[in-house]
Amino acid sequence: MKSSNWLGRTSQMWKVWLLVGSLLLIFAFGLTDYIARFHGLLATVGGALFLVFTVPWMFYGIRCRACGGRPFARLMHQFDGRQWPAIYFSMQRCPLCGDDAFHKEA
Repeated sequence: MKSSNWLGRTSQMWKVWLLVGSLLLIFAFGLTDYIARFHGLLATVGGALFLVFTVPWMFYGIRCRACGGRPFARLMHQFDGRQWPAIYFSMQRCPLCGDDAFHKEA
């Protein structure tokens, strides 16, 4: 059965789940910091991990197999911050070249 969105059809959803996992880890750092009252140390470390690893992961990790482009950056520039996540996870084609990821290149 084919996936219903472009990320699934290009077998890149695992990258999104890795992003979600890292966000949960950062949330856990912040919660631990709040409960243990470490005065911002763990939250700062968690935020730094987010900035250093997670954001570049979304920009550079997900690529179109047809054109080699990185659609995440394009969507962030085209849409409001509240709109792009829903558009990103429901897109049917690469916003750069229009590849639908249904047919593999020979």
